[in-house]
Amino acid sequence: MAQIQDLPEHNGRRRSARIKAWLHVSGERFCIEITDYSRHRLEVGQVRAIRPDQRVTVELSSGTRLPVVVEWVEGSSASLCFVGPIAPGHPVMRELIEAEHKPRR
Repeated sequence: MAQIQDLPEHNGRRRSARIKAWLHVSGERFCIEITDYSRHRLEVGQVRAIRPDQRVTVELSSGTRLPVVVEWVEGSSASLCFVGPIAPGHPVMRELIEAEHKPRR
């Protein structure tokens, strides 16, 4: 298994992934899958009950919560923008990179 120091740095480009997470919307919590991410946004699948310009929260498996704004919704997919860009060395980016490299069950 790769150690955190061995994982490639994220340079702001989009990365494909399959990371399970939770979406908090109006007091409800839904399981979602992060399918793509960058320092500026997350693209997710399995979403429901959201609309463009809505503020929602994504919760990663560690419990870290990220405030985001819904950019667009198409079917069960959506693009969620971070309130501000995430720095490459920020723990959230490291967590996404680490989750991307975990073996899938």
